[in-house]
Amino acid sequence: MLLMNVECRNPPKTFTLLLDTGSSITWVEHADCIECINGDAPPWTGYDEAVSSTSEIIYCDKNRKCNMATNAFCKRSRRCEYSLKYISGDCKGFYFSDTLYMDADGTRADVFEGFIFGGSLQIRGELEEHTHGIFGLGNATGSFIFQEGLKRLSFCLPPSDSPQRTKLLFEDEARMIGKSLPMIKDPDGHYVVRLIGISVDDDYLDIEARIFRGAGGTGGAILDTGAPLSVLPKRAYGIVVDKLTSIINLPLSSKPKSDRLCFNITGETEINVSIIPSMMLHFERLNLPISRRYLFAKTQDGDLCLNIRQYRRMTIIGIPFLQNINIGIDLDRNRIFMQPLISCTTI
Repeated sequence: MLLMNVECRNPPKTFTLLLDTGSSITWVEHADCIECINGDAPPWTGYDEAVSSTSEIIYCDKNRKCNMATNAFCKRSRRCEYSLKYISGDCKGFYFSDTLYMDADGTRADVFEGFIFGGSLQIRGELEEHTHGIFGLGNATGSFIFQEGLKRLSFCLPPSDSPQRTKLLFEDEARMIGKSLPMIKDPDGHYVVRLIGISVDDDYLDIEARIFRGAGGTGGAILDTGAPLSVLPKRAYGIVVDKLTSIINLPLSSKPKSDRLCFNITGETEINVSIIPSMMLHFERLNLPISRRYLFAKTQDGDLCLNIRQYRRMTIIGIPFLQNINIGIDLDRNRIFMQPLISCTTI
């Protein structure tokens, strides 16, 4: 996961958040959350505005901050509220503003006063596991990027089994390295690029590029550091699965999943990666190799499952395929830079 530590409140309190380029709202667990479970031993307490000298509860009446907040709405309480749905779960709560201290590289050098974020009172699904919330790095109105007027950012996603935290850089410090791709404008603040093809073991698959563009034919592939799996439209997914099953000499899972290819490896302690074929994602002006290590993952029930699922007509490049890649986003030039690395520690 793409993790970073931030501190909210005065005095500060540390939260470990999932950096999510696929959404634009930042939220943390609230102290009064009634359905919050995370990996921390008790007594964990979430954000409590009552003990912060710099907090502000955001109300609805002619409040510019509520108008600026992402997906905000108002009910009888007159509090500025939000309700979010993700593929892996949902949450809801109220908006606050407070001082944000960002620990992006092991320091507390970045301080953002009056930052608008959510305090979640209900969290369902897988959202609460291992983290205290989500740091939305999308570019929709009300996002962190929008609030701070940022134009350049970069980050490198360490492998999921690495203790290394993400180094998030802004403006002049952001690393724009590697080949650049034109960024497709997206009304939801996603970072979208044009995927034109996929090859497996150097065999360019017969998938029309328009399939990756979604229902309207004008979209593309979303770079989503909050997505645990990559996603392909049904037609493209079927062609990829047919190719992989023709190469990999393993029995299919006895517990098949309708949206994900899985092989049965019960009894195997280690997987010989040489049996996994190579994969390449082809973008305009860039061929992105996918490491054999990240193409499949071993599950708790003893299966080896593809890190791609099918979902309607959507194309998402998720966490497994973005590891050890420096990604630079230049909003002024509408370009996305991608540079595969041996390790994020080289940045």
